[in-house]
Amino acid sequence: MKFGGSSVADAILSAGKELAQRFARSPLGIVARGSENLKSEFQFRSLLLTDGKELFINGTIDLLFEDAETVYVIDFKTDNQETPRDHIPQMACYYKAASDLFAVPANKKCGVWLYYLRTGHAVDVTMKAKEFDLR
Repeated sequence: MKFGGSSVADAILSAGKELAQRFARSPLGIVARGSENLKSEFQFRSLLLTDGKELFINGTIDLLFEDAETVYVIDFKTDNQETPRDHIPQMACYYKAASDLFAVPANKKCGVWLYYLRTGHAVDVTMKAKEFDLR
């Protein structure tokens, strides 16, 4: 591998493609590929009422898609270690936004997953995100 040459860029691009293909072959990736409503880098603004005050939560969901029953929220992680508990507050914000904007109006469930790119492991954090107190 040459530094500063195209071999480094090619190696990085190849590794990135493999990570993307791994997700595409995963159970969540297969559902995503079949979705007619798929959004990447979905920016949102969600209202949170706390102690009589309005607070807005802004964020960007890596991947959002749905099937007939469920709205799926995927957050891709490049962490070396899988520590889902470290991401629960973030995922609670995503859960609230996706539920308010898509799931509730369509009478669907909302599910949130962390997808660890290095291991190809998907962690369902829906219940922890749903139960997390954003106040």
